[in-house]
Order: sequence, then structure tokens, then C-alpha cells
Amino acid sequence: MLGFGLFEGDQDLDAAGDVDYEAQKITKDKNFTLFYPDDRDAVVAKLNDGLFEQLLQVLRKDRWNHGIIILAAMTMQLGGKIPKKDIADIRRRLGRMELFDEAKDQMRKGSKEYKNNGEAWDFGSLSLVETAEKAWAEEKASKEAKDKEVGQDGAKEFKDTNTAVKALDSEGKKSEHVKPSEEESEKPKKRQKVSANKDEV
Repeated sequence: MLGFGLFEGDQDLDAAGDVDYEAQKITKDKNFTLFYPDDRDAVVAKLNDGLFEQLLQVLRKDRWNHGIIILAAMTMQLGGKIPKKDIADIRRRLGRMELFDEAKDQMRKGSKEYKNNGEAWDFGSLSLVETAEKAWAEEKASKEAKDKEVGQDGAKEFKDTNTAVKALDSEGKKSEHVKPSEEESEKPKKRQKVSANKDEV
């Protein structure tokens, strides 16, 4: 899985391959494809000549909503004709499908604005290379943000530790300069007095 738009992820690309497989069985052409074919005009002619409806019947029989959406999307990208009743059916199916919001929005917009006059529709999806580059850039940015956050936390922890050490050191120095208590200061004096008495004796 890479992107969130139509044909930007593995799920849509796999579905496109499965729809192509069904088209190859119908056309008896193992190289036939609806996904960016070399001869666009020839493929559009086949779609308009009944291939679209044949594929749609197969996919409806299998109750494969995702396949139906992908078939419609590939047909629109080529400029093939789609009956109005089928476009309305596609809109209804979108609401029941587990697609990313971005892909659903692309399909909703396309189904509303598609001219259906032979003009190819651009969904604005990224290519595989563009999708991979975008995913890589987002992953890199996320990693850099996390590293920065960890670095800031580490610096704060070091600062807090250093401050604590300095505080302890300061307390230690203060204790070295504490004046002895009166009781402790008297002890040496008493010993001196006893010693003086011994000398007198």
C-alpha cells in the first residue's frame, strides 16, 4: 500500500489486473489491457462496442463492487462511453465501499463532471513513482520530527540532571562551612584545661 488516491495503492492496481484478465477472456487477447494501453483508440472502440457492458455484467454477477468502480475509472481515463444509468449505479455503490476518502472523492467528482463524449478524464492521481516518492518524503519528514523531539527531550533531561548535580554540589560545599555547635566548640577547651592541671601537678 502506498497512496490514498485511485490507482495509487496495491489494492486498486490488483483490481485493475483482475478486470484486465476478464477483458482478456472476452476479447481472447492475452495482451489486452484497459490500464494505459498502447493503442487507446482501439481499446475505446472495443469498450464502446459492448465490452464495457459485458465486463460490467460479469462483475455485477460476482457482486464485486471494487471491480466495478475500477472498471468505470479505467474507462473514464480512456474516454470510453458509460451509460447514465451505470454512472448512477456507480455513485450508489461508492457509499457502500471500503475505499479511502481521497479515492471516493475523486470518483464522485469524476462521475458528476465526466462529459461522456470521448474526452479522457484525469482523476489527478499520482503515478507509481510519484506515489513512492511522496510516501518516502512523508516517512523521512516523520522520522526527522521524531528525532528532533527525542533530541529535545534528551537535552532537557541532561539539563535537569546537570542542575540537580550542581544543587547537590552546592549543598555539599555549604556543609563544609557550617560552624560547629557550642557543645562541640567547648570540647577542645575542656581538654586543654585538664592538660594544664596535669602540668601543675
